[in-house]
Amino acid sequence: MKQTEYFLGAFSAVRPAILNQHLKFASGKGIKVGVVDSGWDKTLIDDRIKEGINLVDPDDELSLKVSSNFNDTNGHGTSCAELILRIAPEVEIYPIRVFGKRIETSANILIEAIKWAVEKNIKVLNFSLGTLLSEAMEPLYSACEFARRKGIIIISANSNSDEWSYPAIFENSIGVELGNFESIYDFEFRKDEAVECIAKGLHNDILTLSGIRIKSGGNSFAAPVITGLVSLIVEKNPFHNLDDVRKYLRKYSRSKFKKPSKSPGP
Repeated sequence: MKQTEYFLGAFSAVRPAILNQHLKFASGKGIKVGVVDSGWDKTLIDDRIKEGINLVDPDDELSLKVSSNFNDTNGHGTSCAELILRIAPEVEIYPIRVFGKRIETSANILIEAIKWAVEKNIKVLNFSLGTLLSEAMEPLYSACEFARRKGIIIISANSNSDEWSYPAIFENSIGVELGNFESIYDFEFRKDEAVECIAKGLHNDILTLSGIRIKSGGNSFAAPVITGLVSLIVEKNPFHNLDDVRKYLRKYSRSKFKKPSKSPGP
């Protein structure tokens, strides 16, 4: 299969001065990010994409079967991973494939994904997915709590429906929904809300399979924005825990951005 080169730089927005001031031009260097999704399109060459894992049985996509084939077959994971790289261009991405050809998986596959992330010393874990199933709540919460205690920061997209989903509303995860922002760096942090972050979720240049770019949106594409920002925070503050990361997000929230003062008119 012919490999395809893709270009990232033209789609990187200018980082606000306040982030440069406080994060000292962090790039995510040395931070391992797990992307729990549909994998990565292996035809797209990128040294920042590391060896991941596949947890999907090709004969039954809701069943667990471990292999090394994390190649993306629907594009969702590739899109999410590249959004993270726009904000944190030097992170190491570890694709954890839990989707096959359709965006659907099972709780036991997600739990195995978290266990694998712990074993690989992943620091930030992106879930651009969620479940509404009540029977999945307790075991998934326990797995997320295990990860939190191991120092992993979990970022989770809420369901695109009006219902809350797991793990987005867990207190051991940072939940994200889409908002209407111009810059990919603009976001709002809402303290004490079940879904804490609102980030840019509509993008004109989502990367999909074979390097094709499309316009698309959803909570799935807002979560990677926060994952990228958290990666920058963790790089500069490597020993901080989830509560500390929340404090930083609150500090850098859009409402905290200082607009330049206008000169008086003539």
